[in-house]
Amino acid sequence: MKSIAKGILVLGMFVLLVITNAGCSGSAETVTQDASKSTPSEKKTENQTVDAFGVIKANKSKNISISFPTVVENVEVKDGQRVRKGDILLTLNTTELQEQIHVKEAELELEKRLLAKKQANPDMSKLQNDLRNAQNLYEKDLKELSNKETLFKSGSISRYDLDEFIKVADAKKKIVEDLQYAIRSSSLNTGSDKDSSNTKISTLTSEIKIMKEKLNRSYLKENKIVCDLDNGLITNLKPSSGYVVKEPEILLDIIDLNSLVALADVDEGFIKAVKPGAKVTVIPLADRSKSFEGSVLRITDKAILKNGQTFIQVEIGVKDREGFLQLDYNVDVKIAKE
Repeated sequence: MKSIAKGILVLGMFVLLVITNAGCSGSAETVTQDASKSTPSEKKTENQTVDAFGVIKANKSKNISISFPTVVENVEVKDGQRVRKGDILLTLNTTELQEQIHVKEAELELEKRLLAKKQANPDMSKLQNDLRNAQNLYEKDLKELSNKETLFKSGSISRYDLDEFIKVADAKKKIVEDLQYAIRSSSLNTGSDKDSSNTKISTLTSEIKIMKEKLNRSYLKENKIVCDLDNGLITNLKPSSGYVVKEPEILLDIIDLNSLVALADVDEGFIKAVKPGAKVTVIPLADRSKSFEGSVLRITDKAILKNGQTFIQVEIGVKDREGFLQLDYNVDVKIAKE
């Protein structure tokens, strides 16, 4: 009886052991299958993108410089301030330059008037008129001299009378010669004066043009420096109120916030899979729950070395930053492989 009971107990333990092993085997098989189902999928997703780290940077910026002596009367902005088109940034004192322009313009106008008078030359007209009259009188005396010589030969007049008339004719000849010399001299002097005036007019015109070009800037309105970008950020602001500007000098920079891009460092081992135009998902470290769509704009032609690794910078345009992605934000990027 004890033997039968013992046999039943052994059999029960054996059955329990078999059931337990079967259960464990099934569970392990399930885990293995689940793992075999998920792992290829995850690998497939990972293999479809090139992941990299990047920073939001601006593609465009503008130097605001002044090339004439002036004083900054007021500074209307602060470094790091966002500005819009038309916002006043600085107020300058441009009185000195404006006065210089007015003085040069007055000199130019005076020189033009002097040249006009030289071109009219009333003295020359008088000399030419006197010469014509003197030549007419001399020609009449020459004819009269011919008659006097005939009368002298016939004995009608004396040698004295003839000699006296010759002296009168010679005097009139001298008047003609003097007037001709005066006209020649006046012509030479007038020509030289005209050349001098034309040179001065040309110099003054050039100087005025250069001075006015110093004021001809898209960001300079009268004595105000204004923002000429739709969406900008002030940086490298140098002057304060009362600052004396040296010529030429950069006073500040404006970053064009409409030109923000993500600059991502892609490991050189994966750069061959990145192509211009490829779709990109940009995830800011400031809030990983957000993501932004973009595309590859450009792949730089020069590699960079960071911490012993070689990277190639990829420029990524972001379609809609939703006012969240800001300058110098750190981002993760997932670039779709082509």
